[in-house]
Amino acid sequence: MQNLYKSIIARFSAQAVSRLGWNDALAVAGYKGLKHMDLLAGMAAKTFSNNTNHVADATLHLSLLRRAWLAPNEAK
Repeated sequence: MQNLYKSIIARFSAQAVSRLGWNDALAVAGYKGLKHMDLLAGMAAKTFSNNTNHVADATLHLSLLRRAWLAPNEAK
C-alpha cells in the first residue's frame, strides 16, 4: 500500500507541475478538495525548504547527523 501511495504522489507531482495543479490520478484515487490542496501545500513547502537550504548552504545540526540522508554512492 505504501508503494502505491508513493506512486500516486509521484504521478501527482509530475502532473501538478505540467498541468498547473490539476491531477486526474488523485481524483481517481479519491483524493479531492482539501486533500488535493494539502499535497500541493506540502510540495510547495518541501521545494521552498530544499531550495532555501541549498542557496543558504545550510549545514545539518550535529544532533541530526545520524538521520542525514546519504546518496547511494555515499552510504556507509
